[in-house]
Order: sequence, then C-alpha cells, then structure tokens
Amino acid sequence: MKTDRMGHKRGRPWFFEAKGPYRGNEPCSVDPGQLGWTTQLEAQWITIREELISLIEDNQNSLNTSKPYKTYEMLAWGIECENKSGQCPRTREIIRGIPGVIGASFVALDSGATIKPQGETTALIRCYLSLVAPAPLPQCGVRVGNETKQWNEGQLLIFGNAHNRTEWNNSTGTLYVLALDILKPEYASMTGSICGRILAATYLENAYERTQWLRHFEPIKSVLLNLVQPLFYLALRAHLPIARLRRRSAPVFSRPRVDGGWKKAMQDCSSYYCIIGAGPGGLGIARGLAKAGVPYEQLEADTDIGGNWRHGVYETTHIISSKKTTEYGDFPMPENYPDFPSAEQMLAYLCSYAEHFRLRDRIQFRTKVVFCRPLPDHRWEVELDSGETRIYRGLIVCNGHHWDCRWPSYPGTFAGQYIHAKQYKSPEQLRGKRVLVIGGGNSACDIASEAARVGKATCMSMRRGYWFLPKTILGRPLLECLPGWMPLWMQRIMLRTLLRLIVGDYRNYGLPRPDHRIFEAHPTVNIEVLHFIRHGRIRPKPDIARFEGTIVEFTDGSKEEFDLVVAATGYHVSFPFLPKGLVPVKDGLALLYAECLLSDFKNLYIIGTGQLRYGFGPLLTPAGDLIAQMIQLQEKMELPLGLVLRESGARLSNTHLTNPHESLRSMRIAKHTLPLLLGRERLLRQRIATPTPPVYAHGEPSPLEVH
Repeated sequence: MKTDRMGHKRGRPWFFEAKGPYRGNEPCSVDPGQLGWTTQLEAQWITIREELISLIEDNQNSLNTSKPYKTYEMLAWGIECENKSGQCPRTREIIRGIPGVIGASFVALDSGATIKPQGETTALIRCYLSLVAPAPLPQCGVRVGNETKQWNEGQLLIFGNAHNRTEWNNSTGTLYVLALDILKPEYASMTGSICGRILAATYLENAYERTQWLRHFEPIKSVLLNLVQPLFYLALRAHLPIARLRRRSAPVFSRPRVDGGWKKAMQDCSSYYCIIGAGPGGLGIARGLAKAGVPYEQLEADTDIGGNWRHGVYETTHIISSKKTTEYGDFPMPENYPDFPSAEQMLAYLCSYAEHFRLRDRIQFRTKVVFCRPLPDHRWEVELDSGETRIYRGLIVCNGHHWDCRWPSYPGTFAGQYIHAKQYKSPEQLRGKRVLVIGGGNSACDIASEAARVGKATCMSMRRGYWFLPKTILGRPLLECLPGWMPLWMQRIMLRTLLRLIVGDYRNYGLPRPDHRIFEAHPTVNIEVLHFIRHGRIRPKPDIARFEGTIVEFTDGSKEEFDLVVAATGYHVSFPFLPKGLVPVKDGLALLYAECLLSDFKNLYIIGTGQLRYGFGPLLTPAGDLIAQMIQLQEKMELPLGLVLRESGARLSNTHLTNPHESLRSMRIAKHTLPLLLGRERLLRQRIATPTPPVYAHGEPSPLEVH
C-alpha cells in the first residue's frame, strides 16, 4: 500500500456520508512546517484581516445571522463565488497561490457560541488562520479528537478534515477566522469526483431537510447519492454556475462597476485635514489639532484605536522605556501602573487617553486608505478601500513603522517553520522546539528569553555586536537616570562605566563586541538574555551562511538543526498608499525636513518615521502642538513650508534614532521661531515659484524617488 507525504495510507478516501464519525488512523493535527506555503500565508495575515473584517462588517445582510456563527464563502468545493471573492481581491490572490485549495471562507464566531462541525473526508486538510482572537484558552479554542488548540492571531491551525471538531468562543468579543480546505497532493487527480461527491451529498442532505415527501426515500439515499454525484462532477468539469443553487445570498455591494473597477463616489472634505492612523502617534497629533481648533478627520483601518498595541505585539510584551518616559505629557499613566507596563495596560492607557480628550468621536474605524495623491491646488485626494474618494485640505500620515516586515536573505530554503517576529504572539509557539532567533534587538532578546524557558534548545544568530543595557540601575528605570542636561558624550561614559561593572566584556558571553557607539543605533534594553547565556539556555551564533532543509549552517562553519526560525530583523519604513518614492527613503531613513516635511509638497506631514531612545509620550504632546502651528503657518504661505525650511538652512534627517532631549529643546525653540519664517517666505516668493505637484496615477512612481 502506497503512502502519502505524511506517511498516511493512500487509497479511496473516506467521506462524511458514511454512518458514524471517522474511525480511521489519520492524525488529528498537521504540523504547518510540513507544508511549504504556510509561512507566506501567515506573513500576510494582517492584509487578509483588514480586507475581510471590513467586508464582513459592512455586509451583514449577506451572512446567516440566525446562527451563532457567520460564514462568508469565497471558494466552495472548487467553485469560486465571484460576487463575493471579487470584493476582496488581495485575499483572493493570496488564496489562489496556495496549492490544492478548493475551499475558502471567512468565519465569525459570536460571543458565547459553540459549534461542532462534522468531518467530511480524508482527502482534505482543514486550515484555520486566526485573524482576531478575543481571548486565550480556555475562553476560546478548538478541539479535534483529544487535542485542544488555542487561537493565536496570525497563526495557522491545521487538522485532518475527516475528524469532528468543536470550536467555541466564550469571550465577550467576536472570533474571526479564515478557513481553508486543502486537497492532499495524492488526491489531485480526483479533484472533480471528490468535490462532486461532497457537493452532491450536501445538496441531497439539504433536500431531505427541506422536502417532506423526499424523506420517504431515506432507505435509498445512498442510491440517490450515487445517481446525483456524476451530475455534479460533470457540472464542475463544464464550469457551470451551480454555486448559485447552494444558498440564496443577498448582494454584497450595491456599488455599480465602471470600466472594470468600482464607481467611486467623490466627497469634498477640503475644509478638513486627514489624519491616517489612530495609534499612539495619530492620537497625539489629533489631540494637538483639536486643541488648536484645526478641523480634521481621522481614518483608522482597524476596528479600534491602539495601532501596534492592539494587534501587533506578543502577549508577554512589556515596554522597555518606563511609564514616566512613555506617558503623554498632558495625561500621566495611572499611579498603580508598574514602571514597565504590559501590552494590555498600554492599550487600556491609549483608550483612556482617547476617551479623556474625546478623540474617539472623530475617528472613522474600518476605513482603510489605499491611495493618496496631491492635486494641482495643493489639496489631497484620498481613495478608500470602499471605493470612495475624498478631497482633503491636507494629509497627516501616522501609519507607524512596525508592520512592513524586513526579511533577511540567505542561500537555500529552510524546511521548518520560518516566521518574522511580527508573527510571534505566544510562548506556546516555542514550546518544546529547537528555536533559532535571528537578530539582537529588543524583540529578538524577548523571544529568545521566552524560548529559553519553554523551548527545547535556543540559539541567537547575530551578524554584529549590540549594546545590551539593563532596564534598571540603582532601583530606578535606566532612562530616568539620564538627565536631560547631560550631554551625549557624558551619557556614553556613564553607561560604559556601569556596563563594565555590571556586565563586563561581552566577549566573555560569546558575543561580538559592538561595532558602534552607544545610541548610534537603537540600544537593546535587555540583559536577561545574558543571564540565559550563562545558564546555557541560549547559545550565541554568528551570522547564517545558508539553509539546508532544517539544517542551518553558520559563517563559522558550524551546523545545527532547528524546528523554528524567528527573524527579528526589523521593519521597512514604507507608505503603501502614497505614490512610490514620493517620500524618499534611503537606508531605512525617511529624508524629511524638521522630521516631518517635504520641500516639494504643501499640506503633507509625515509623523513618526524615526526611532526614539525611549517612549513616545513626552515628544508626541509638544509635537502635536507644533504640527498644528505648522498647519496654521502654512495656510498663510504660498510656498511649501518644507521648501522655506530648506532655503533657510535646515538639513534633512540624518539619523533614524531620535535624541528625545534634543528634540524637546528643538520643539521649544521652534515654537517661537516658526512665525519668523513668514517673512522669509515672502522674500523667497519673489525668486522661487510655487511648485506644482505632478499628476499621479494609482501606483505611479514619483520622479523624486531615491535609488
């Protein structure tokens, strides 16, 4: 008897119309590492979540709301539901790239719901990609056989499709999952007959339930099934639209199509500025504009505020800066918060900030910006994923920079599980595994330390040396011990002296010496990894030379086998909704004047592209006030404010690491000197013409792009 790639016996598949549940020996769960496409799918989970959740929330009429779960089918047994999948083109393209996929649906499980789907066939595996997991076990989970699994956002759970399942959500929120049915490779030649048989059985069961007289023929149901199955098989081969018979569904969108795309409604919002993003930066800027009386609208793609703190961090995250160096200047954190609050506390704090300053009422959630372009009159056209187009007075970009994953490139292919630190959510992903963490930054050290606790073995691969700083000294958070008046050279001397006493030479830990001075790159505020190195739970490794299956070869010639590789290699600074190259980015640094302005465009402000040495709050509060002042000043000028700054001797940003004390001093000075630029602009206007923005088509690169 031949076996498949997972060691299972090959033969005629089992189908659900057989009496009783599946009793075979097919394993309940499947390791995602055995499938080559899982890493790529998990890497795109945020794209899928944003598109599908927006779709399902806007189209409740197309869902079966009488049940505790809602399904939105895009692909059903090889039949694409074009009226539905066409509304989520990015997800459709991602799904089409998965080999063997014959079913795809978006599932929403309501609060308090429990469902028990029965198994269907041994020819398939069922894949769940968790998009929004409102709570961990035991409130939310899935059980297949004797295996219970937790929903982790951005991670796949893969089971044998023949087994009965129990899925539950006892939290107060809604669970959102993308469900995929994948045909096993050994059954590829039987695709039509398998799909036809399941469709025939499904229709027959529905007919028996709905038609009273047909129930008299219960004894010959198997005979009817054998008669009906060939008809569905032929319909599939002929590409007939039998999906219309499956379920009566309401129309998904009422927007008419024009020239192959959605007809766009134009809305004039030119008396408002548009803030893109409602994370910490967007909230701080919104507070500044509201305080100054600048009219604005705030657009957020997610379901609520928080940005990266809502869905982008792992469950054990604590800030590395202290609460005093992270809290907004006009809204202190609660006294009962610890020095280093958790992710949950940070999210609660941001929500409290928005409620306190009544910012939430001006935020439009589930409103994703897909393209923006400048108009000749210096207003900005903003296109939303709904197809709507709005015209705003100006644009304030606060989309963050912890979302566009930077992946390292090595020769060969890793056959195990390969994820980015962005996809890491829980220590359960590491439990019992041989883990390799690439990088030496804060996320790398956090993940490696968790792996040292629960993993089988842990290594860290670093191509260069890092400065590992303690979180506290003398019983106080480290960054609170560096007074603002102390010059940078003195801070470096003090920290190096402390490190020599507390840590010693990094080479004694098997680590390379740092190749840069302290604060020339973002420091790693974590010495827990040094503790685990001394205990043998983490082993340092040099850079990776190549992948060979599950074997990783390092540049020193050593080789080791791993189950999981985590790339904690940072993020790109990118603006996917702006014309390519409009904001020049070189070596990960956005080239801006005053860290927010371009010289060629009016009414465009780019916020938060740099890294802060410590928390965001103390800078965002005065920054919000300063941006409001810049907007009011620009209204009085004909030339772009960035151009005036450039001609006045301002320099482009030259480092991505922001010195908070210097920035605070610069903002205090700018508050008083900005009005002087109005006279400078009048003089410049006599010899410099106001630049007219070029006309951009969607996706067209900017002539200013830096190569």
